[in-house]
Order: sequence, then structure tokens, then C-alpha cells
Amino acid sequence: LERSSSTCVGVQWVFFWACNSMARLLFASLLAILIWAASAAADERDSSWIQEADNWRDPEGVLWSNASVLGLRKALEDRVASEAAATRDTGFDAATKLPAYVDENETLDGEGYFAVVGDWGNPWDPGSGRNDGFGQYWGPHWKCSIGWVSGDRCKRGTPDFMRDDMSQLHVSEQMTKFAQKNRLQFIVNVGDSLYPASFNSPTDPMWNKVFESRYPDKSLQIPWLSVLGNHDWGGFDCYMDG
Repeated sequence: LERSSSTCVGVQWVFFWACNSMARLLFASLLAILIWAASAAADERDSSWIQEADNWRDPEGVLWSNASVLGLRKALEDRVASEAAATRDTGFDAATKLPAYVDENETLDGEGYFAVVGDWGNPWDPGSGRNDGFGQYWGPHWKCSIGWVSGDRCKRGTPDFMRDDMSQLHVSEQMTKFAQKNRLQFIVNVGDSLYPASFNSPTDPMWNKVFESRYPDKSLQIPWLSVLGNHDWGGFDCYMDG
């Protein structure tokens, strides 16, 4: 493999994707399609909920009480209604939108790197000690609300509570370190990004809060190749309906 100031020349095709921006984007797109295809190929029977007496068993075999299911649905309706009312007369702050870029010199010695992330959206205010989603059905502490966990994870100020509360910011911090060190080329986002039930529009101000402000470093201003999860489509009902 020979390298000049502007061109990588070699006979081994395996290096081509690392030397050509179009090939890199095609590779990333193919990877995203393969992830989607694997998900779509799942047996429909495995994605259905089964009612057992006063409970529901989800596709992963977890048992949900009927009360928790009803509570989740009601909380979703209330949350969506309150967000719609709060953002009806406001718009996306275009000044805070960070630019995406592709660095032609982003490979190191012919090697390329990317990151994979999913289930990351937190619509609350982590670390605030108040508007942190505690006691709600949606957010980092939802398992406390339906009784799946207890103890220190459900007590404000404890390390276990803060681990859940700050989870998105901690992951973002580690992603930034990895991206800066390895000069990432793209990020594969596997879904469940827009909790609890997507956003109202492409100009919803929640984009500023949940996405732009939480991944601010330039090293992460690269293509995000995304697929949609049930929350991105509409929330818990989309999950329960398979």
C-alpha cells in the first residue's frame, strides 16, 4: 500500500473503503440496512404480548402487571399532550444546530472506526435534582415507578440513582473520548432515541435539548445513520402491539 499527499493507492480492495469517502458512506449505509433487515426478519409471533390472568408477558418473557401497563399508557397520553401544549408556539432554535461534517483525513494508517449507540434519549433534566423524571413512567427512573427496582436506585442523591440519572451524559462523555482518539467516521444509531413517543416535528425544540446539547463535541458532528425504534414511532403502544 502506497500513500501520497492526497491519494491512497493499493491493489487490495479491502483498503479502498478507508481511502474513499463515498465508499465509506456506502459501507455505513449497508451496515444500517443489515441491522434493519435482521430486525424485520424476526418471527412475528415472537413480537406479540400474551395476557396471563391480570398480567401481560412481553416478547422477552418479562411479566408486566395490568396496572403497570395501564399506568404506562396513561402516562404516555399525558406526556404527549403536555409536550404538544408546551411546544405549540415555539420552534427549533436554528442557532444551536451543530453542523455535520466529513473529514477526508479521518482514517489512521488505513483503519477506520465507528460507534454504535441506542436507547439513549432522556427527555428530562439529568442532575437537576427536580425535573429528573423520578416518579414518572418515562425516563431513567421508570423501573422505580412500576416497582421493578427499589432501594438506592430509587433514592435521590445516591450513587445508584445518579448512575441512572446521568446515564446519557456519561455515555456521551465516553463516546466523545473514543471519537477524539480514533477520529470516528460515522455513528450507527439503533433507535429508541426520541422518548417517550417521538417529537412533534423536525423543528421541535426537544431536538435541541435531547440531541444537539447532549452530543456537542465536534468529534461527534459526523453522519448518524439511524433506524427507528418503537418510541420513535409512537411509544409503548407500538411496543405492545408488536
